[in-house]
Amino acid sequence: MMDLELLGFLTRVQANPNAFASAIFVWPVALAWVLFGVRSGIDGELDPPVAFGLIFAGIGLGHFVTTAANPTLSVIVFGAMVLLTIAFPVVRIVQGATEHSQLNVDLLENAYDHLGRNPTNPVMQFKVAECAYACNLKGHAVALADKALAGRAKDQFRWEIAAITKWKESGIHPRYFAEIACRNCGQMVGLGGAFCPGCGAPYLALAARGAFNPNLKLNRWVTTWLAGVVVVLLIPITAGAALPVPVVVGLVVLEIAAGVYFLMRAFRLGGESK
Repeated sequence: MMDLELLGFLTRVQANPNAFASAIFVWPVALAWVLFGVRSGIDGELDPPVAFGLIFAGIGLGHFVTTAANPTLSVIVFGAMVLLTIAFPVVRIVQGATEHSQLNVDLLENAYDHLGRNPTNPVMQFKVAECAYACNLKGHAVALADKALAGRAKDQFRWEIAAITKWKESGIHPRYFAEIACRNCGQMVGLGGAFCPGCGAPYLALAARGAFNPNLKLNRWVTTWLAGVVVVLLIPITAGAALPVPVVVGLVVLEIAAGVYFLMRAFRLGGESK
């Protein structure tokens, strides 16, 4: 009996060597998805629903590749998993290239600390404006710097005035001069001030910290990634599965709901990071 089973297994392997290779190599890839989901969920990099979604996707797709009746589809899904796995470190590298902006956020918060000790100090007001400009809060930075140096002796603030002139000459899009919602109290704050008129919070530092939140961006990228996995891989796989029609319909409905959830979550996270 064992010899017959072994012979049958070898026959299937010989008939579909690519599918067999995919089944062998898919589990290290799936395990990488699972481990990243577990680690990122524990570390707080990913929200629990996103981490669980990543774990489920890794196990589900690994199981499908191993047991798929269609060898061609098995190879295609395995290839897609490999490409997604390769693409993710690239995304992390891109994210790392932008995270240097957090240094500017730290400098902005430090400038606010000094300004809080002497809120009328024009030098520290300009320092806050300079750091805010580096954090891409250009319109508010120019307005704050103009207000800080208004009526000041030009020979004493020659460097600061030259910097403001350079900012203005660089061409700042009008959208940078729009009001910003204070992340502490929600009040819309206009140009020219360093602190929120509603609650007194350092609204520019709060806005900058929110814009460069790496965990928020990571959640958005992984959530979008999961939505793509559900739509591109899981739904077609389930629709073609050799299961009773009611079961297939139920699974597809659940997967569509999961895809919509992840898409909506990705768009919401995208709005929070602006």
